[in-house]
Amino acid sequence: GNSPDQIPHLEEHLLRNLDRNGVVRLGSWVETGDILVGKLTPQIASESSYIAEAGLLRAIFGLEVSTSKETSLKLPIGGRGRVIDGIAIVSKEKHRKYRTPERGK
Repeated sequence: GNSPDQIPHLEEHLLRNLDRNGVVRLGSWVETGDILVGKLTPQIASESSYIAEAGLLRAIFGLEVSTSKETSLKLPIGGRGRVIDGIAIVSKEKHRKYRTPERGK
């Protein structure tokens, strides 16, 4: 996940249960819309209608405009409860992946 500090334009209460890696803490109470894994996805030029505008804003005003899209995993509508388990998978390159345990696995 992405650190909560790296996820722009989201209300603080949606990020309240995330650890420094952007993953929900075990034991947290979560409700509909809460973020379980914070994620930003870089957009390629064809996906972003404002790539040119971002360059113009940077050139004129020195402003940096994010070209990333917020694609966090959120708790679906009607969901609420306590986070009781999660699985972290760390690759040889020290990349960390999280997945939700599945019943019967």
